[in-house]
Amino acid sequence: MSQEEASLLNRLSEAVLAMDEAETVRLSQKLLVQRIDPGRGIEAGLVDGMRRAGDLFEREEYFIPELLICSDAMYAGLRVLQPHLPSGPGSARRESWSSAWWRATRTTSARIW
Repeated sequence: MSQEEASLLNRLSEAVLAMDEAETVRLSQKLLVQRIDPGRGIEAGLVDGMRRAGDLFEREEYFIPELLICSDAMYAGLRVLQPHLPSGPGSARRESWSSAWWRATRTTSARIW
């Protein structure tokens, strides 16, 4: 992974964590323009941002409203990136990001309840 790609993915994660829906969409679009794998953007950007939000929730720095706003930002980015994932039954990439998303959601949900 190039330094530029790593920086973009980190900024995408930060945008989710900062609850910045517009910036998340902008960075997701930039990721596509730069031909970075959208599955990687979902896993290393969007899901990572939600995982980090879950960590803040666990430390009682974020609360349920912040998690919900972070998830709005994540879903906004997901709406940009998901159509560019390989489609079809058994697509390894689609299954990979789905698994990563499910792990992040399940972990965050477990922390809430």
